[in-house]
Amino acid sequence: MASMLFFGSGKEYTIAWAKLCDLSRIFLVGDSAGGNIAHHVAARLAAAADDLKPLRIEGTVLIQPFFGGEARTESELRVENNAKSSVLTLAASDAWWRLALPRGANREHRYCKPVKKMVVTRTLVCVAEMDVLMDRDGDVRW
Repeated sequence: MASMLFFGSGKEYTIAWAKLCDLSRIFLVGDSAGGNIAHHVAARLAAAADDLKPLRIEGTVLIQPFFGGEARTESELRVENNAKSSVLTLAASDAWWRLALPRGANREHRYCKPVKKMVVTRTLVCVAEMDVLMDRDGDVRW
C-alpha cells in the first residue's frame, strides 16, 4: 500500500524502471493469500482514487484467492470429504486464519471476506475445479 501511495504522490523518484511505467494502468495480481491482499489493496486504493492521480488501478487478477468464513460452503464440505482432491485442507485453512487474524477474531472478520462492492472496473478470478475455497472465490464482486 505504501509503495502505491509513493508512486501516486507525484514526487520525483529515481527508480529507472518506474519512469518507464504507465501508472494510469495498473493491475494488481495475487495468488492465494496474495489474491486476498491484492483484492483488499485495490479496494482501498480505488476508494482514494482522486488523491492518487496519476496512479489508477485498472483491475485485479486473483488466482485462487484465499477468502474464508465460519459457515462451511458446499465446495469446502465436498473437498474435505475427498482429501486427495485438494492440496489445501479445511484444517490447514482454519490454522492459517488463526495465525493471520487479530487476536480474538474469527473467519467472519473483514479481512477474510471479499469487499462487497468494488470500484475497480475489471477483475479476473481464476479458480481450480477442486479448490476447497472455490465457492468463496465466486463471492468476489466488482
